[in-house]
Amino acid sequence: HDRPKFCYLPADPGECLAHMRSF
Repeated sequence: HDRPKFCYLPADPGECLAHMRSF
């Protein structure tokens, strides 16, 4: 899954945070 650097979509907040932390 190629998620955007900034999670602004009402998708999974958990995955969003994980991606942000990974970045």
